Amino acid sequence: MAYWACARLEPQRERLALHCLGVAGYETYYPRLRDRRVRYGRKVERPLALFPGYCFVAVELQWHAARWSAGVVSLIMDGIGPAKVPNTVIEEIPVA
Repeated sequence: MAYWACARLEPQRERLALHCLGVAGYETYYPRLRDRRVRYGRKVERPLALFPGYCFVAVELQWHAARWSAGVVSLIMDGIGPAKVPNTVIEEIPVA
């Protein structure tokens, strides 16, 4: 049975971590918000991470490969295994 876990990512290497987790076969969720600002008289919109430095990883069979993927510092643990994030929490996160 698949469940969601939370991974802590290396600073400034979030894109690498998400790519490597995807290559390893994991589904990832990195929620972002739209940041709208005016810079030099122009309206600029850019995505900002809702939880900087963290992403959610769907674990189906084993989590060890996710823990040792490039760009991942650690998984948030609950004893000897990753802490499970309920599906309701993932569904309630706003999508930008």
